[in-house]
Amino acid sequence: MPVGMKQGHFALFFLSGAFGFLLSACGFPTYTFFYHPYFSSPSAYMLTITHDVRNYDIDEGANQSFKGYEVFYRIYSNSDEAIAKASSLATMASTYAGNPDSFMNYALNTLNFLCIRLASADSQPLAALSASAASSDHTFYIYLNSSTINFNNTTDWLLNDGSNYYPLRRSIAETSRSAFQVQSNYKSSVGDVDYNGIDSPSTIYLVFFAVAYGTDPTSPGVSVYSEPEFPTGTAVSSGVVAYNPGL
Repeated sequence: MPVGMKQGHFALFFLSGAFGFLLSACGFPTYTFFYHPYFSSPSAYMLTITHDVRNYDIDEGANQSFKGYEVFYRIYSNSDEAIAKASSLATMASTYAGNPDSFMNYALNTLNFLCIRLASADSQPLAALSASAASSDHTFYIYLNSSTINFNNTTDWLLNDGSNYYPLRRSIAETSRSAFQVQSNYKSSVGDVDYNGIDSPSTIYLVFFAVAYGTDPTSPGVSVYSEPEFPTGTAVSSGVVAYNPGL
C-alpha cells in the first residue's frame, strides 16, 4: 500500500500478454492509513508535534478513525548505546517503508520502546484530537523542563495542547517513580522496563519517535499507526536528546 493515502481503494491487475484482467468481486477493499506528524526537537527541553490535517477524513464526520498522536521513547545512561538504537530505528523505518505494522513490532518488541503517558490517565493516544479539532491545524508541545514556563512551580514534564498543560509520566509500574525529571527514579537494578543503564544517572539519553494513532473501522479494537517520524535538531545526534534530571 503506497504511503500518502489516508484511505484508498485498490484493485489487483494481472497481465497476460497484451490483456489485462481486473478482479473485482464484491467491491474494492478499503485500507486505513494515517500520515505521521511533523515531530521536532528544537532544543533539549521541548518536543513539538505538528498535526497533519490530511488525517482528517471528511467522510467520517464526527466518528474519525484518526484519534491523535503517540510519542514513544526509550532511555539510556550511555550516549553511544542511545545513538546506536536511534540508528537502528532509522534503518528499520527505511526497511519497513510502507509497512508501519512491521516497524512498530520491531520498535516495541525488539527494542522495547514504550509510550509517554499522561500522569493522570493511561488513555490512548497521548496527544488526542477530537474530530472537530482534527479538521484544522494543531500543534502539541512536550516540555522536558517545565520550570522554563513556570507552570505551577513544577518540574514535571508537561504536554501542552495549545490551551492546557498536563503532567507526564514514564510507562513503568511503580507510579511513585514514574516522573521523568527525578534522577533517583532511574533504576535498572529493579527492572525498569523503559531504561538501560546505571542507577541514578546524572545524564540520560532519550530516543523518541512519533506516530499517528487511530483505529480500523472494519476491525473494532485494532490499532492503526502511521509510519514513524523522528525528531530533528537534537542535542547529541539525530534522534537522541541529552537530559539532566534533578535529584
